[in-house]
Amino acid sequence: MDQLTKELRYMKKIENDINERLYDLLVVHLVNHHEKVRKSGHNKDDFIALLEKAIANLRKGITTYNKIHFYRYILICCNAILVYDTKRQDIKDLKKELVEDYTASEHDSDDKIPLNYQINEVRLTYDASYLCYLIKRMIDLKEWDKALYCWHTVNLIEPDKEELDDYYKTIKSHIADSEIKEVDFGTPKDKILVLDSNVVISRIFYNVGDYKLGSKCRFDLEKLGNNNSFIITPSTIEEVKKHLDFQLISIRRFCRNQERFNYEEIESTLKKRFEKVIDKYSLKKDVKVEKEVISKIKEFYHKHLNKLEEIMLEKIRSKYVSHKLRKLAQRDSLMPEEGDMTLLAEVIELNKTSDKEVGILTEDKDFVEFVGGIEEEFGVRVYV
Repeated sequence: MDQLTKELRYMKKIENDINERLYDLLVVHLVNHHEKVRKSGHNKDDFIALLEKAIANLRKGITTYNKIHFYRYILICCNAILVYDTKRQDIKDLKKELVEDYTASEHDSDDKIPLNYQINEVRLTYDASYLCYLIKRMIDLKEWDKALYCWHTVNLIEPDKEELDDYYKTIKSHIADSEIKEVDFGTPKDKILVLDSNVVISRIFYNVGDYKLGSKCRFDLEKLGNNNSFIITPSTIEEVKKHLDFQLISIRRFCRNQERFNYEEIESTLKKRFEKVIDKYSLKKDVKVEKEVISKIKEFYHKHLNKLEEIMLEKIRSKYVSHKLRKLAQRDSLMPEEGDMTLLAEVIELNKTSDKEVGILTEDKDFVEFVGGIEEEFGVRVYV
């Protein structure tokens, strides 16, 4: 049987899956599709048309009950199309639209699909084939933090991939950490302390009646407030607001099936707490963060990728792969979350004009593990 005949018969099988709406079977048959239909062959366009038909049918059939499953099927079909035509911006936009809806995230207008979108896509599809390609791509670009981030994601889904061991050796051979000076600044006194998002969240997310919320913070702000003043910067307010919105979605879903809990009461209480904390501590002026400062912060953390890997592995030590993927999707690489780096940049700027020393109060390991280095590099004290 010649190659052309093989391709046509394979495409007939795919067409049958689509016509009969056998989508579970379709995604199985699409495995290694690029080996069945050549990228440069005569059947490429017809195969893309079949996948477009599948996507159209799936989009018409989405309901509240099948949404997650259908999103998975659509994303797998989208990825198959992009193998043959990498410039299909409409397909890239569709992927982003589905992932945004799944994660309730803000729209990102960048033409490129950020890595955290790719992780969220894997959360839906459990198909790590594109991320495996990205590992090699990031290695070629010498972007070791992103390569290692992709590697750990693929390793969660497909740890038996033969090439993973070689990729890991290559990545780690190019990472050499600088030494981090250990230092403890003790209990702060007569300082201005910027509260990080986790500290602020702990002031909002505690029990509402019988509804249990378990955010805990070991800092006694009442005691610390006797000798220091607190502020919350714009980046932290934005981060906490996003966290509140996300949690309220989850709480609403829970309350639908639990009649003894009143969602409106819980929502109102949490929003009032948020407003009270923000009104009390929010910075009353804008902080202009220079791009050069963010670049220097990134350069600093790039020197410590092994430590960042260690922190990431500690953060994703949870029972289910789905929980680990969700945690990984909160950032774009091994680097600290954008909000953490912006917070540090804001404090650097505040220290330039403040009469008192401005420090950071935090339990976040992306700060805690780098206390000495941050003080040495940026003159900012982190209190832990």
